[in-house]
Amino acid sequence: MKKILTKMLHQVRVFMTAMLLCYAPLSMAQTLETLANFNGSPWVYPFTNLIQATDGKLYGTTSQGGSNNQGTIYRYDLLNNTLTTLVNFTGSNGKNPQASLIQATDGKLYGTTSQGGSTNQGTIFSYDLVNNTLTTLINFTGSNGDFPNASLVQATDGKLYGTTSL
Repeated sequence: MKKILTKMLHQVRVFMTAMLLCYAPLSMAQTLETLANFNGSPWVYPFTNLIQATDGKLYGTTSQGGSNNQGTIYRYDLLNNTLTTLVNFTGSNGKNPQASLIQATDGKLYGTTSQGGSTNQGTIFSYDLVNNTLTTLINFTGSNGDFPNASLVQATDGKLYGTTSL
């Protein structure tokens, strides 16, 4: 199952609106399986793409939901079929992530929130999979950009690049 799902992630985008799905295009039955439901708190609006990190687990964000209704980072474990909230955004550490996470070469997950932070204009954050800690790296202020809605990318120079609305 894991091998098929890994191939599927490279061939077909995982569709997430109200549930986490698994489609096995290489199996004889070609079935669609519901792995988890996003039926409200703690997970609301999982608009972003999933990523599979080097630990084999799937990671994503929701733009709302969580204990503060300001979005979450979640993990889906393919081995034991569990969905876990890792981060509840609070506003001060960001809120309403709209873009997919990436895993950089340092092993950490990186992403943006479209709002929140010190001036409510969005953040860039990292999530350490080893220590299970979220770190706000950049608070957007307007003069350095604001309201990021796009994913980051790590270029060959090792730096992370992204865009903001302004």
